[in-house]
Amino acid sequence: MSRQAFFPESYPQHPKTPRLFWASPQSIDATGPWLVWSEAPSPELAASLARSGVLSPILVDASQEPVLLVDGLGRLRAGHDQVLCLDVGPLSPQGRLECHLAANFHKPRTEARLVTAARSASTLGMAWDDTLALLAVHPHSKTARLLAAWLALPASWDQWIVRGHACLAVAPILAKLPPDDLTALTPVVAAYAWSQASLAQLVSWLQETAQRTEQPLRDLVSCLGIEAAGQLSPKDAMARILEAARRL
Repeated sequence: MSRQAFFPESYPQHPKTPRLFWASPQSIDATGPWLVWSEAPSPELAASLARSGVLSPILVDASQEPVLLVDGLGRLRAGHDQVLCLDVGPLSPQGRLECHLAANFHKPRTEARLVTAARSASTLGMAWDDTLALLAVHPHSKTARLLAAWLALPASWDQWIVRGHACLAVAPILAKLPPDDLTALTPVVAAYAWSQASLAQLVSWLQETAQRTEQPLRDLVSCLGIEAAGQLSPKDAMARILEAARRL
């Protein structure tokens, strides 16, 4: 058999054929805003890499310096001296996000993943219809409407849906609140994992009391006894806060 059969790299490559190469993890920039569904390496992945090495390449855009990571953060962080790279560039920032999401299409479309991807797409200037298509969300669906409402909130609120302290269903209610009221609610949302019904009821009672008494919402929140409720179980604490809001 010829040497060419043993060494496929000797075949002439099509100009658009992605290039495989080895690189040190330190030479790769893994801070791109398109890395929205990246995860830290699991113990199982780290053990597999230690045992068998890198069996599938990470995706990079090597069209500039430093090389930009497109997908494979877990393998990159768990790698040692060298990591196998597949150059899918050159790509625009939007293209890197599209490639990153395509590489992770097998992951469940949780609310947290939808929000982080949609926020990144918005930051990168991607058209709304293109974003929804990328996320496999129908433009006239309830999910699309809730996502649009959530993106009207400050980006700092995304952490609460990622942590499970809020859900997409309350986005239309929260989006109607002025910035000062959102800021006032932050300690309450940060403390507990609220259900849709509980958080909606809490906001409704606070708004009604604020309108009736002409008090700012931040003053009402200070009367909920959040610190005292912290001595209770999360379930009992949320029940006490809701009861305090009802009695205002």
